[in-house]
Amino acid sequence: MDACSPSFSQVIADKFIRNGYIYEYTEKVRLEYKKRGLAMIEALEKYLPDYVSFEKPRGGFYIWLHLPKGTDSSLVLKKAIEKGVVFVTGKTFDPDGVKNDCIRVSFCNTATDVIQKGIPVVAEAIREVCG
Repeated sequence: MDACSPSFSQVIADKFIRNGYIYEYTEKVRLEYKKRGLAMIEALEKYLPDYVSFEKPRGGFYIWLHLPKGTDSSLVLKKAIEKGVVFVTGKTFDPDGVKNDCIRVSFCNTATDVIQKGIPVVAEAIREVCG
């Protein structure tokens, strides 16, 4: 048992697992994440400038975009926020907080229609900063 979450939540989770519902749920979630991930890959391939690269993930919830060396992704973020889209800049994950020419985009909490609207906005913000 988990000592920090409410007992009621623990009981519900226990029943969910013991009754086998977890397997159907997990399969549905995996299919949804796959659909969202593929939608993001498709949008990135369609809209990103050629000078931005990324690797297609084999799992997970994020895709890392590699901007031209030395680009300040904080400037791209500022432009994207002005247009209603957010992402996480690279320096957030750099132990020294310096390397900032990467962007992490997430598809786990974003519906495919929102991905299809948001990625062109990110691409536009990148072009505005990088040319």
